[in-house]
Amino acid sequence: MRGRKPKPTALKILQGNPGKRRLNHEEPKVPTTMPKCPGWMGKRAKWFWKQQAEELNKIGLLSTVDQSAFGAYCNALAILEAANADIDVNGIVIIDPLTGPKKNPAVNIAKDCWIAIKGFSVEFGLTPSSRSRVKVNEEKPANPLRALLDHKR
Repeated sequence: MRGRKPKPTALKILQGNPGKRRLNHEEPKVPTTMPKCPGWMGKRAKWFWKQQAEELNKIGLLSTVDQSAFGAYCNALAILEAANADIDVNGIVIIDPLTGPKKNPAVNIAKDCWIAIKGFSVEFGLTPSSRSRVKVNEEKPANPLRALLDHKR
C-alpha cells in the first residue's frame, strides 16, 4: 500500500484526533486481554516484553491476538541488541583469515530479522498501524420499519 501508514484509531482517540480526520469505525475489534509472554522467547526478549507489553495493552494497542507478532518484535529487539554488541566489539568490517576483510555477519542478521518481522506483521494486520487499514463489515441490525415497509410491497 502506498502512502504513510495510518495511526491506529485507538491512538488517534487518545491524542484527541488532532488532525480532525475521519476515524475508521470499521477497524477490527480485538480482545483487550493482556497476552502472556511466550515461553519460546529468550531471557532478553522477555525483558523487552515486560518493559512494553503492559503499557501497550493499557492503551488498547496490544491484545492476545498480537502475542506472536509482539513476541517476534521483542525477539528481534534482543537479536538487534546482541548484533550491535558484536558490532561494537568486532566492528562493521571483520577480517576473515581466508578471504580478508568482509562485512560482519551480525549486520545482516539484525537487518534480516527486522525485515522478516515487519513483513509478517504488516501482511497479516498484526501491528496496530496495519490493523487500522483493515475494515470489518459487521452486520448492522435490521431496521424493523424498513423490514415492515419492504414486506408490504
